[in-house]
Amino acid sequence: MSSKRKRQDRDEYDRCGGVKTAPAPEKRRKHLYVMLDDRDNAYRMHKIDVDALADSEDNDMLLLPEPALLQFGTDRHSGMCFFALGTSIFATRTPDTPALVYDTDTGGLTVGPPLPDKLRAGPDITMAMAAGNKKQIMYALYDYDTNYLNPHPMEAISWEVVPRHPHVHERHLPRVMEWTWKSVPSQPPYGRMDEIVSYAVHPDQRTFFVSVKEAFCSRSDGGNKGTFSLDTKHCEWSWHVDWMLPFERKGYYDAELDAWMGLRLTDGRVCACRVASRSSSAPPEWKLLQEKLFCKDPQERQLMALSGIRPSLVYMQGSGRFCLLECVLREGVDWKHAFGDDAHGCLLRLTIFGLKYDHQG
Repeated sequence: MSSKRKRQDRDEYDRCGGVKTAPAPEKRRKHLYVMLDDRDNAYRMHKIDVDALADSEDNDMLLLPEPALLQFGTDRHSGMCFFALGTSIFATRTPDTPALVYDTDTGGLTVGPPLPDKLRAGPDITMAMAAGNKKQIMYALYDYDTNYLNPHPMEAISWEVVPRHPHVHERHLPRVMEWTWKSVPSQPPYGRMDEIVSYAVHPDQRTFFVSVKEAFCSRSDGGNKGTFSLDTKHCEWSWHVDWMLPFERKGYYDAELDAWMGLRLTDGRVCACRVASRSSSAPPEWKLLQEKLFCKDPQERQLMALSGIRPSLVYMQGSGRFCLLECVLREGVDWKHAFGDDAHGCLLRLTIFGLKYDHQG
């Protein structure tokens, strides 16, 4: 080695305080996985590089990545249900079809268990959320049938060790793991005529809150309503009186904001809600983002009502950013003509944003 190279190395060593620093680890890029019904007997999974979109200055329309990451074939009358737990994305179909599980880290595709009998009344699971400190568990609820004649079932799926056969005693054998569904010992206490409106996981990662209201109620006050919480460690439900979480569907906890964030579909705004107390019956304080992010145009509201396709909010874990995905009309297309076998009147609009919030406003 030349003396010049030695001096350079020595100078670098001195600048670092006598210790050579390792190169900084490469920042892991964030991706959004979008499931679409292409109306051609298939569901397609697209992987979108959110970081690339956020860094791009091009606001023009972009095509979805092709080919699709995965495609699930099915007939038009057989819907599918998708939910995520950790790095795994589950694709399920009733009644007895095994689930397909895609690992976003490895790109591997494995076979998982079918939906439990209690969750097979329809293609859509009303609520699916992960909870648990040391072990991630997905809790799933479904309004059992359209007549609401049966209680709300509640099941949980987790990555469990498969029990060995009693005659197998070889301790050196590796443990075998698989996805397993189990019934939750304490079923939801709310009424058979209630439907889930919103839900969120407490920062303790073992408690979740569910707001419900009376379904098909024509009363001006909306009928019976209220919020419950479940301590998954002790399988104990608590009643928090008749207040409701201020957002609709799923709320996400952001540790930096110390608040739940969710959508208000009625007015097109994002809602910031203080985390509800597990022991108090008092409703949490909440605020609305002043700027309207979606449903700004009356035609967009008509499209949402006609299609049943609602905006979706996703929290990009660890980045402090949110993704808002919505179905919007192409320019110049009337909402009445947006659908049909030959129509291409809709676009997907993805909005990436961050929020600042404090409890004093």
